[in-house]
Amino acid sequence: MKIRRGSSAAYRAALIGTVTAAATMGLAVGPAGADPAPAPSPVPPVTSAAAPVSATAGATGTRVVSYGGVSVRVPAAWRVVDLDKTPGACVRLDVPTVYTGAAAAQQDCPAHLVGRADTLWLAPSATAAGTPSGRVGTMAARVMTDATAHEQLAAVAGRKVVIQATWGTSRTDVDAALASVTGTTGSVPAAALARAATSPGASAAQPAATAGPQASTSAVAASTSAFTGFGLDTCSAPSTSALSAWKSSPYRAVGVYIGGANRACGDGNLSASYVSAVSSAGWGLIPIYVGLQAPCVQAGGLSTISPSSAASQGTAAAADAVAKARSFGIGTGRPLYFDMENYGLGSSCRNAALTFLSAWTTAVHRSGYLSGVYGGPPSVMSDMSSAGSSFVAPDHVWFAYWNGLANTSAQSSYSRFSDAEWANHQRLHQYAGNVTESWGGVRINIDANWIDAPLAGNATPVSYGSNTTGPVGAGFSLTGPMSSWHTMTGQGLGGHALYTGSSGTSTEVNGATWSRYLGAGTYSAMAYVPSSNSSGRARYSITGGGVSTSSVLDQSSAKGYRSVGTFTLHSAATVAVHVGDNGGSAAHTPFAVDAMWFKALSSTPPPPPAPAVPGPSSRLSSTVGSGSSTVDWAAPTTGGTVGSYTVTASPGGRSVSVGAGARKATLTGLSNGTTYRFTVVAKNAGGSGPGVTTGTVVPTASTRLTAVGPVRLVDTRFGTRFNAVHTPLAPGASLKIWVSGLVGSPVPSSATGAQLHLSVSTSRPGWLTTPGGAVVFGGSQVTSSSRLFPLTGRSVTVTNHGPAAVHLMIDVEGYASTGGSRWTATTHTRIVDTRVGTRSNSRRTAIGAGATVTFKVAGASGSPVPTGSASALLNVTATSAGSAGYLTVSSTSTSVLAFGAGRSVASTTLVRLGSSGTITVTNRSAHSLHVIVDVQGYGGASGGQWTQVPPTRILSGVTATAAFSRAVQIPARGSVTVQVRDTYGTPVPGTATGVEVVLDAESAQASGYLTNGTVSSASSLLGFTAGGAGTNTALLPISGRGTVTITNVSGGTVRLTLDVTAYTGP
Repeated sequence: MKIRRGSSAAYRAALIGTVTAAATMGLAVGPAGADPAPAPSPVPPVTSAAAPVSATAGATGTRVVSYGGVSVRVPAAWRVVDLDKTPGACVRLDVPTVYTGAAAAQQDCPAHLVGRADTLWLAPSATAAGTPSGRVGTMAARVMTDATAHEQLAAVAGRKVVIQATWGTSRTDVDAALASVTGTTGSVPAAALARAATSPGASAAQPAATAGPQASTSAVAASTSAFTGFGLDTCSAPSTSALSAWKSSPYRAVGVYIGGANRACGDGNLSASYVSAVSSAGWGLIPIYVGLQAPCVQAGGLSTISPSSAASQGTAAAADAVAKARSFGIGTGRPLYFDMENYGLGSSCRNAALTFLSAWTTAVHRSGYLSGVYGGPPSVMSDMSSAGSSFVAPDHVWFAYWNGLANTSAQSSYSRFSDAEWANHQRLHQYAGNVTESWGGVRINIDANWIDAPLAGNATPVSYGSNTTGPVGAGFSLTGPMSSWHTMTGQGLGGHALYTGSSGTSTEVNGATWSRYLGAGTYSAMAYVPSSNSSGRARYSITGGGVSTSSVLDQSSAKGYRSVGTFTLHSAATVAVHVGDNGGSAAHTPFAVDAMWFKALSSTPPPPPAPAVPGPSSRLSSTVGSGSSTVDWAAPTTGGTVGSYTVTASPGGRSVSVGAGARKATLTGLSNGTTYRFTVVAKNAGGSGPGVTTGTVVPTASTRLTAVGPVRLVDTRFGTRFNAVHTPLAPGASLKIWVSGLVGSPVPSSATGAQLHLSVSTSRPGWLTTPGGAVVFGGSQVTSSSRLFPLTGRSVTVTNHGPAAVHLMIDVEGYASTGGSRWTATTHTRIVDTRVGTRSNSRRTAIGAGATVTFKVAGASGSPVPTGSASALLNVTATSAGSAGYLTVSSTSTSVLAFGAGRSVASTTLVRLGSSGTITVTNRSAHSLHVIVDVQGYGGASGGQWTQVPPTRILSGVTATAAFSRAVQIPARGSVTVQVRDTYGTPVPGTATGVEVVLDAESAQASGYLTNGTVSSASSLLGFTAGGAGTNTALLPISGRGTVTITNVSGGTVRLTLDVTAYTGP
């Protein structure tokens, strides 16, 4: 499950107080007129705490509060609220307060409060306290403490009073107040005791004999399917009578706060019997837990997560939430939602929040519940969507984005919270907040939500009959700002008819949709038009199951059921009827929506016509593995709708078929070493479209790369024991070079490829063609290049395409076979720089003429090469040379690169590491020079295979390629990023972790170098001079997005050509 920031507007803030209906973004109530209301800002207002009902402003010291024969001394600044006089007051736990008396069943609370303050509630209890288990102050009491919820209950012995205490970040003041409790004269008023017998609150929560809430004996089961429709949430659970009155509303689900250290309203009406009653009445339930918040939470005064204890705190919160859910009779199988409020930026804060939520989800799952998280798209939703694989994602999300739209999308405003995440009926959207609405004569301040997810309880839509739905019914939804839709309570077939105003233009602003799954047959879509607020023209469209038709209905002359179109389904399908406000009426002319009846006219539709066959696929490419190949393509742009694709290999005829949505297929069972082509054919019920065939590919057995002590195989200046040629290679001439199975050669006859280091000396620029790709050379100095060459008959052949004869020096550095080292491509890291020193090797003096220096590679500080590695791929640079010469690395008879006086030259080389993880570098020149070494990868016991591929050009400095849409000329200090795996035009599969490439830099306007990092990176790939060119081979790590980036660190543009020759990976 996965799921992947912006303005804090999307968050449910700790809002205090209420707003009037005229300022809300909920459904407009009653005849508010046909004008669509202006869309308000999605940014919810943030206010300070409400003024206390009664308080001593600026008081200092303490005061004594007495009730029912119990007295307590509290800070004088705390407000005191007498619930016996004002029973409808909200029992808020986020403001320092002493409450006395019994609260009403329906409290006047803001929709959403977050946080805990120090509070005491001296509540009347209709039942005796039972056997004392401790003391509170001087009085015996039955005591229960919930440290996770920051809450304590004490039923005072001999008094019909229960004390509920809550605290915020510290319980010091509350403990001091409880320590002051003592008995006094007086008793609970009889009227208060009578109300306490049926009212919610502390009086209903007698402490149990053992700490912690107890499991309910009969849990309310989860819904069997997803509920789609409107829901509300508010700080204090509405009374059963209030919810009964609100059955006239469009809402069918209610959020209930079940616990947490930052819950600002108590249990109130919430109990197992309450949950059972409202579920039986047709309400769904959304359990909410407001626990510890992120360390950088933006609201003040909240208890927060400790980063070092985030996991254990998340587990504890889940355990508490599960216990609460069980005690309230909420059964397993549906989400418990953790409320994570708005928090700021910073990786440590984000990591603490994600660690906490991972532990929450894991623990909730262990108890048989699903995990949900509430929060805003800018932080927690985006952070969860982009979290790594170690994050345990919740099963459902509930995001707060007050844009007034009843849908489950926020991607257009918050791109990192993609609609593709949690897309399978796993979302709730709080689209409006702090809204006061009145239904059935009961006013409640709520947050409004659109729900597409399973719920606890029994959310029951209005039933309109067979093949019929409407407002508050299954399959009905609204589009456009909810403030533009007005209710007509009691009107229409289900008593929930709605209306809005026409847009007055051809562009739709508001609309409604009715969806139904229908069997094959012919139908008439019958819209029910109420008698009121229905004088406009409405545009209806019918889609789904191959149907697409539209019509305009003038509601001014059409009341009751009216057909808005007929259609035929040749097979069962979901069909949607949509009505928009762009039917052609003058702006603000009202039109109404109510029931839609999909009236069956016939159940025996005519046979469908045969569809046109699909056209040809395009942009074919293929990648190879061991005995397999993956073929990619683009869908046809002509012909009929595709039903499936078939990919066939030639020779052999092996094939595979995939669905219409596929864009790739893998064929297995192919023979390594055999040249294949693949043909892709798109098909549907009408037949097969034209086939399109790929270029040739050759599956190759997975191999590993073994470094050897370098041996010179070819030297056309003097000849060698392996190849006796000692004359230059003429223009147009070819040379066959024997590599494996020779006496004295370190390459065994079983090798499939060899890592060869080529040095070319000539007077004029040109290039060689080789099985490993082109080798470009200049005419002013020796050009060196190391890469993996495939072996054919134990040899490779090179051809000179330059205008002048060339001398070749070819050294073998390693070989590919089924055994040997596994390879890891690393971030390029500089481990040697004799100019300034590095963490790995501190030497900062030049290497003298003829001198040899040992450098640590494996296990060195700052080196990515671990101890015990067998080999490394290194980019070696010689610079500031006083005279011409060459370098050898861990060898006495071969060269890594040749250099001229004052020139900087680089070459990549495969090196077998010494037993202590070292290399030796020898300066074969008459003067000192500086040496730079960058690590690109290493071989050892762990890592991936090294797989050769046919050299493939993915970037060109002069033309576009199949993989890149333009010629590449990198500007000064600019970069180019290219997709190198699992995409059209590249042979590298999606599992690759590194890629071997050959880079050619040409037409440089200024001297500089290329790197695969940023302009400030310490490593380099190749250097070049103004007006010159450079070439080198490199192993580049592939990013998580499948790309590599090349940066030009120079003061002018440079043209870049890049060929892929191999890759590492599974």
